[in-house]
Amino acid sequence: MTFARSIRKKLPLIDRRQYPRRTKSVRFRIGGTTYRIRDYSPGGFGLASYHETVRVGDMIEGRVLQLGLGRHGDFTAQVMRVTENGYVGFRFIDLSSLLFRSLNRL
Repeated sequence: MTFARSIRKKLPLIDRRQYPRRTKSVRFRIGGTTYRIRDYSPGGFGLASYHETVRVGDMIEGRVLQLGLGRHGDFTAQVMRVTENGYVGFRFIDLSSLLFRSLNRL
């Protein structure tokens, strides 16, 4: 076992996310399909199964639906990760400050 590997085993797993994940369900509409999303933060979101074929770096446009008090709006996101089991991770590229604050408070 290398020194670096032995150190990694002893250190706690560090989450590299800039913003903590949120767990309250939110609905997003992407390409005419509405998704109930439970893996999101003001920095991005993940879909357990996305119905379009995408590659890392692709851009998508969508809409956040109903965050309460009439908060909703459009966003642009970039594909950051695609796994073999269909999970796709996105980061927000364009998101209004109102939506950013709303997602951060849920």
